[in-house]
Amino acid sequence: QGAGLEFSSVAQGIPLIAEITGSMEHLEDAARASNAVLSFPSATPFLTQLARSGLALNMLLTGNISGIQDHYEALKPHRGQWLAWVSVDQVLGQICRATGLLDRAIEHFEAAIDVCRKSGYRAYLPRLGLLYSGTLLERSGDGDQEHAQTLIDEALVTAGELGMRPMLEQLTQLQDEIPATGRAAASNPAGLTQREADVIRLIAQGKTDREIAEELIIAIRTVTTHVGNILNKTGAANRAEAASFATRHGLD
Repeated sequence: QGAGLEFSSVAQGIPLIAEITGSMEHLEDAARASNAVLSFPSATPFLTQLARSGLALNMLLTGNISGIQDHYEALKPHRGQWLAWVSVDQVLGQICRATGLLDRAIEHFEAAIDVCRKSGYRAYLPRLGLLYSGTLLERSGDGDQEHAQTLIDEALVTAGELGMRPMLEQLTQLQDEIPATGRAAASNPAGLTQREADVIRLIAQGKTDREIAEELIIAIRTVTTHVGNILNKTGAANRAEAASFATRHGLD
């Protein structure tokens, strides 16, 4: 089982690193590790699904998605679960996006974000925000551009706090692809992001930073950053003036 865990970790870990860094150098090694585990009759269900998720990610990266639906069906019973370094719903969402099932992909990405927030896995949220917002822009339905902008804004804050430079670059690049009309529609008074609009609304309700963090499921430090941005953008000197701004502009 020790060797199986090592192979399964390689199978999933290398494609995940490749997604972030863009380096495809060792994907063939990862695919061989996946196939070795999947062909091993004594592999545990956990190791099998770990290897399977890695192989699915590998196929997505290389564009060779023939037969990837089989991996979707095998992983689907494990929705809501976490497999080492990835949410099962994230992989399912990526498969659906690649096969044109955008509505279903969005459902999976929403579920993956929910799992991450409940588990406290903040470091995974920027990646999910990138995937989710990209899918929304691809679908381009009513309100999708605005929703994508909100997700990107949130992901940029988290990625910035965690020093995730490659992710910041990817998020910024995707943000630049949003049509100007979508960005304008998503804008709030004084250039507030949607998350800042959420925060100022709660400030107007008299909530403390801790209470805001609990309601929005974000770190207190993140709330503090948002409050500082709100004061700067609105010209408010304190929370009371920010609350008045929110009331005047219908954000309360």
